[in-house]
Amino acid sequence: MPFVSRTNGGAINGLFEQWQEGHADEFLPDDDPAIIAFLASTPAYYRISKMTPWLRMTDAEADIMTTVMGLAPARLRAIYNAAPYLQSDDPLWPTLREMLSSSLSSRRASELLAPETGSI
Repeated sequence: MPFVSRTNGGAINGLFEQWQEGHADEFLPDDDPAIIAFLASTPAYYRISKMTPWLRMTDAEADIMTTVMGLAPARLRAIYNAAPYLQSDDPLWPTLREMLSSSLSSRRASELLAPETGSI
């Protein structure tokens, strides 16, 4: 079943039922050890406010991400702007995570997109 997307470092960061050119174009069988490990390490999906990553960013990080998002394709920007929240099982979640990872760091992307715990 799964076509996988990967981080720049080669780690799986998303599974998809259909091939997605330039994003999820590698097929792995369901029983592949990498798929099993990814599924075992992936928590249930969660939602966060679209404001949460921005509130967690420094001013310098926000400047960087404003530039990066301004360079994103118009369709992607429109989808982000129209979304009422960010959800970890959304097909575009890996795209957002990759934008953050490649512009800031993988560790910082995880911090920015972590589940909300009541305080930011």
